[in-house]
Amino acid sequence: MAAANGARALLDTLAAHGVDVIFGYPGGAALPLYDALYASSLRHVLVRHEQGAAHAADGYARATGRVGVALSTSGPGATNLVTGLLTAHMDGVPLLAITGQVATSAIGTDAFQEADTLGIMLPVTKAALQPRTAAEVAQATRDAIRVATSGRPGPVVLDLPKDVAAGAGSSDGEGPPPLRLRPRLHASRPDEGAIRDLLAGLWAAKRPLVLVGHGAAGAAPAVRRFLERLALPSMSTLLGLGTVPDGFPGYLGMIGMHGTVEANRATLEADFLLSLGARFDDRAVGDPSRFAPRATIAHVDIEPAQLGKTLATRYPVAADVGAFLRVVERLLPHGEPPWGPRPWAEAPPRPEPPPEPEGGGPLSALTVFARLRRVLRPPYRIVTDVGQHQMWAALHLPVLRARDFITSGGLGTMGFGLPAALGVQAAFPQETVWLITGDGSFVMAEHELATAVTERLPVRIVVLDNRGLGMVRQWQELFYGGRYSHVDLGGVPDFVRLAEAYGVKAFRSLDADALERDLAAAQAVDGPALVHVPCRQEENVYPMIPPGGSAADLMVAPGSD
Repeated sequence: MAAANGARALLDTLAAHGVDVIFGYPGGAALPLYDALYASSLRHVLVRHEQGAAHAADGYARATGRVGVALSTSGPGATNLVTGLLTAHMDGVPLLAITGQVATSAIGTDAFQEADTLGIMLPVTKAALQPRTAAEVAQATRDAIRVATSGRPGPVVLDLPKDVAAGAGSSDGEGPPPLRLRPRLHASRPDEGAIRDLLAGLWAAKRPLVLVGHGAAGAAPAVRRFLERLALPSMSTLLGLGTVPDGFPGYLGMIGMHGTVEANRATLEADFLLSLGARFDDRAVGDPSRFAPRATIAHVDIEPAQLGKTLATRYPVAADVGAFLRVVERLLPHGEPPWGPRPWAEAPPRPEPPPEPEGGGPLSALTVFARLRRVLRPPYRIVTDVGQHQMWAALHLPVLRARDFITSGGLGTMGFGLPAALGVQAAFPQETVWLITGDGSFVMAEHELATAVTERLPVRIVVLDNRGLGMVRQWQELFYGGRYSHVDLGGVPDFVRLAEAYGVKAFRSLDADALERDLAAAQAVDGPALVHVPCRQEENVYPMIPPGGSAADLMVAPGSD
């Protein structure tokens, strides 16, 4: 189909690939794109900071499995995307960032709002492209989406000079296609011989265990059939939460530094560990020489570079998890597995919150999550920021579906939560989206409350306010002799008045019963709502494995086992 210019060709190509929403912030070099958006059927969500655009597109992509799109102008607009792009890159999230650029004749002249966007973006993305004529735009857009979504997904930048966006082009593939890229090496089809060897090793095990990672989310039904068919105990990474739902037979919860005692103990006792789409990162593994010391390791990952990178792997299989399980279903031996009909590991109990002091006072975080569990009504989606509240949410909230727990894992980006929640809400306007955040994280993105109101994105926000950087304080307490250095956030704002200033309905919860009422009321609000909960400053996340340790060093709260 003919298009008036390069910008129109770009938008037509996005629409043809199923893109329905763009998160962005305009500026001079992006004006041809915004002029094309004026008459476009694509929804544009106007964020209040470009980093918010990247995080919102990220949240949209994590929740849907489709590519998320962020749009900015050149120079500072483009550089403000960097943290969001690296967040997506670390966690394997398909994201397309479209950045305006100065005209081709001005590139390299230090023009107003010029930056070497390609040079800046290449280290934090899978690829960065810059079409130099309008005729190249449609093909470059197709290539960018293909690279972002193929293999291990990740972010791609399309840097569009202003004259290219404004110049005559087409969306039908006419013109030279010099920018076609090859995605990073990834598996095309599973090696059936390698899978036969893996299954033979599994069938020789007596205490097998399965680790489910982010890469298994797209194959969640097949993962569950596999676990159920073989009565296998399982656990998940932080980003894998929900692929195996809370309460599934043999599910042990999250592994790692702040994982459940049951999941971490199981790694010590297993004699065969099968990882499905997890990359064995340091927060999950700890000291690699002491991780799963009795287990033969089998690792399935779409990216061959991940296999054997951290742990010595006896059975590496380069494959998409879904493709792997389709072969497995065909090759599985008949009859009961040799380890018996029931999982050998026990699921963790749901902990009871500690008693709250008489007369009121800051609440325990465990009380907050216990009361929130009583209010949650499926279908709901959980988004978190980064810190203690993130780990408490992962440990204490039921996650029932894949892609229902959205958080920054590898980069650990504070300020991710609110814009990411807006992206999730834009993708699923009829579902309830809960943002769990801390006072430190929330103030990094509080301005996106304006986006929530003006774009009618009714996120529900719970701010756990312990007046400090809780996770940093916890580490300073446990590993630095209680020398608390610059973690006091006593100057945080009045969150209720702040929310109300943006037009957001807000509640302050000072006791457990009031909290439950406020959470229910927030859930019923027709629009965004915020619940501010003063929490205990000294409360720590347990269990915890010390940095550089292993499950054998599990630290647990006094009186627990």
